[in-house]
Amino acid sequence: LEVFKGVDLEIIASDKGIKYNWVVSSSFSGEIKYVVHGASVKKITSTELQFTGGDFSWTEKLPLVFDKETGEKLTAYYKVSEDTVSIHWESEIGKRSISQVVVDPILIFSTYTGSYADNFGCTGTYDDLGNGYAGGTVFDFGLPTTSGAFQENFGGGRDENLGYGGSRDCAILKFNSKGDQLIYCTFLGGNDNEQPHSMVVDSFMNLYVMGTSRSTDFPVTKNAFQKKNNGDYDFFITSFDSLGTLRASTLFGGSGLDGVGADRSSRNVNQFP
Repeated sequence: LEVFKGVDLEIIASDKGIKYNWVVSSSFSGEIKYVVHGASVKKITSTELQFTGGDFSWTEKLPLVFDKETGEKLTAYYKVSEDTVSIHWESEIGKRSISQVVVDPILIFSTYTGSYADNFGCTGTYDDLGNGYAGGTVFDFGLPTTSGAFQENFGGGRDENLGYGGSRDCAILKFNSKGDQLIYCTFLGGNDNEQPHSMVVDSFMNLYVMGTSRSTDFPVTKNAFQKKNNGDYDFFITSFDSLGTLRASTLFGGSGLDGVGADRSSRNVNQFP
């Protein structure tokens, strides 16, 4: 989408969400400017903006700005005049002209996490404070659970012929907004196999995890809607508070295979309903 002559706005939608890039050619000699409607904007620093609209506020970090051809980073900064934001950067690296500049949102944090046993990620989300949540499966002991975690030990499981792997529990982790602190890490599972499928956080910072369980002793709370597994894989819906304390947990399912979707040992993934 050519917003200005020599400037394209690239909007990308994926399973990770929606993001945008400004792609600027060397023929462009003006400034990237945009007017903010429906919210007020102020510059906190030269590299950070704060937007406020109604009961909501959010920040935007200085985007990553780089030479598309070489990947070299450029020094960039914001300017704000009332409701108008503009982005500025160096037009040259040394004495070499740049043919095309990409203005790309910055990566907030990235980190390794894992277990001594095999494990892989299944789902993730974030909250209004920017904390990051990860949900995956772990196939044995060794997950670095935090002190006082809801479930510090592996619950167990069994090998199965569905193509999803062997004995496994859910692994549920919460990181702070900078990615340099693990707020909590816990197993979630019973004596058979579990895996998480989706996560969401409400406005009170409570995490909700939806997944599937085959266990006869999956952890449910006292007044759960369904306390016992009805057969094969059932859904589970489990909620933790901001510190990882269990709030509520229930199973939900019938006598057949719920949630997992299909038998991967006999059906190609493209044949799934």
